[in-house]
Amino acid sequence: MENGTIVIAILVAAGVAVAAWFIWRSKRHKALVRRYGPEYERVVRDVGNPSRADRELEAREKRVSGFKLRELNPEERERYLGEWARIQQLFVDQPAQAVTSAHELLMALMRDRGYPDSPLEQRQQDLSVHYPNLIDSYRNACAVAQVPATSGAANTERLRMATIHYRTLFNALLNDATTGRDEVPERQEVAS
Repeated sequence: MENGTIVIAILVAAGVAVAAWFIWRSKRHKALVRRYGPEYERVVRDVGNPSRADRELEAREKRVSGFKLRELNPEERERYLGEWARIQQLFVDQPAQAVTSAHELLMALMRDRGYPDSPLEQRQQDLSVHYPNLIDSYRNACAVAQVPATSGAANTERLRMATIHYRTLFNALLNDATTGRDEVPERQEVAS
């Protein structure tokens, strides 16, 4: 074989490899956009461009794949359901305290399912891997929960919505398999 033929074969092989890589990246990008939806757009805004967003979401997936997530046993589920019922009753007289309690119960549920104790932002990123369609609601609920009750900034309607958002993620974490299904259960009303 002549040197020219060898060089051409190497260039063709390299071109095919580069094209295959670009096709794979494009498919992966489209899959991330489809899977994460609004969370994908939020990450793009945060990191500045789609390539960085893809890397960020892939890093989240890699981190979460190392968690030992588990389903709850029936006794644990019943205990959590009882705690949630107590929170709903508490909401009637003390809505701010009910939101704080809902936040704490959700954190305990996450720990029992196998999510590590992490700062809030990291916890939100971790949850976004399995629950990308619920994570914005969870962020909003956390923002309300962080407002001091004495400030008056979190009125009863905002507290009610925060409780509903917590309940939605609570139901998803309580009822799904360890891989997460991101299904939104029927809307649960909270007394106000």
